[in-house]
Amino acid sequence: MVFLICTIVVLYGIVMFMPKRMTWADMYNTMWFALFFELSTNVYLDLKYNLYGYFVPGPQWQSLIVIFGLYPPGNAIILNFYPFMQSRLVKFLYIVGIDVVCSVYEFIATKSGFFYYNGWKWWYSSLAYPLIIAILLTNFYISNKLNRRL
Repeated sequence: MVFLICTIVVLYGIVMFMPKRMTWADMYNTMWFALFFELSTNVYLDLKYNLYGYFVPGPQWQSLIVIFGLYPPGNAIILNFYPFMQSRLVKFLYIVGIDVVCSVYEFIATKSGFFYYNGWKWWYSSLAYPLIIAILLTNFYISNKLNRRL
């Protein structure tokens, strides 16, 4: 739990002090989408199929610490530093880098005990992270486009 709390403090500290490349409104919109996406995914993969989870199987309030503590700031950091105006190669390398960081963090999370696998494999996550980033980027583009219209 100490590792989790330290991570949350660091992530929210980064969000507060990072040079902002996106507006607070963009961060707010994408953070809520990240929460929705995380919760809807976990309803099936964690609660229905019990492939992985936080702490122990089944729903518990401690999972909310993980969900609200990691996903909103992680999403904001990933999108804030995304190289929108760079070449496809730079974008690809950025996504691979995020994939590696997230996979290593997930490995450490399993060793620290707040995340467990039950039929899930680490490489499933490694394959899923680029898709998740693509979904988050798509939401960001749509949100940005809608905000410009208002």
